[in-house]
Amino acid sequence: MFDASFWVAISFLVFCIFLIYKKIPQLISQNLDDQIEDIKKNIEEAKNLKKNSEDLLLEYKKKITSAESQKNNIIKNHIQETEHLLKDIESKFKLSVENKKKTAEQKIEQMKVSAIKEIQQISNKITFDVVKDILNDSENKNHIEKANKSYLESIYSEISEKKLNL
Repeated sequence: MFDASFWVAISFLVFCIFLIYKKIPQLISQNLDDQIEDIKKNIEEAKNLKKNSEDLLLEYKKKITSAESQKNNIIKNHIQETEHLLKDIESKFKLSVENKKKTAEQKIEQMKVSAIKEIQQISNKITFDVVKDILNDSENKNHIEKANKSYLESIYSEISEKKLNL
């Protein structure tokens, strides 16, 4: 009576009517629409995350640039302070060396003066002792008296001549 293809067609038709009756295509369409909305939300969220990450990247690049410039300024300031301190220390060192040099020169000068005084004292003492020995020697006494007399006579004659010339 009816062949198999007829029954397949009828069962397909009944299946389609059942699907329409149960609103399966609408459910499928609704499910697909929901998935499309979810995908759109995910894409929008990904775009927002991308924009936020780009903004953060720019912000951190600015912070890195600012930190590097601060680092360079700090290094430059420390170098300048170090150079200033070195110059200060060098000038203080030079001043100290000059002061020590002056002090040493003054000590040397004082030592010279002291040595000269000592030498003079020693030579005066030696001279005094020699003169004393010479004076105590009787032979030299006569000779010294004669020398003194002749010296006094020459001085007297010079004075006399000067008075005559006046």
